[in-house]
Amino acid sequence: MAVMALASAAVQKDNSDKQLEQQADAANKNTRLTYAANQETARQQATQAFEQQTDRARKAMSQLSLARVIAAEQGGSLSARAMNIEASAAEDYSRIDASLKNANASVASANAAQAVMTASKLDQIDTGFKANQMTFFSQVAQAAGSAYVMDANQKSQQELMKNYRQPTVSG
Repeated sequence: MAVMALASAAVQKDNSDKQLEQQADAANKNTRLTYAANQETARQQATQAFEQQTDRARKAMSQLSLARVIAAEQGGSLSARAMNIEASAAEDYSRIDASLKNANASVASANAAQAVMTASKLDQIDTGFKANQMTFFSQVAQAAGSAYVMDANQKSQQELMKNYRQPTVSG
């Protein structure tokens, strides 16, 4: 009977442990997928920022060419126009860089939040493993105690039977 209880406890612990392992695997997979998605988002944002900077550089080049033509036809200061164009371009580059830094910070925050959520989930799972282990050991102790009591009862009954005397019939 104690062997059956131990076997049942072992199977129950094994099944619970497998479920917890599946939960841990799912949490880790979710983290990997989230990191990959966030990395792709960051890559796309960097590509977009590069394209914006390239477009702005082309616009500045076009504006400088136009400023040269205007300066040649109408006179005026080409350097003043060029400085205004460059200042405007620098302002736009700064906005693009700030936007990219904010986007990267958002990705880093999302990754950090995911790491915290995963760590919390893994802590819960670890607690589940420990609870399974404690339950198993408790069941083992119960089975051992029951086996001891059964054995003691059996020995008591055997001792009682040895000492039991049949009444003699006198006649």
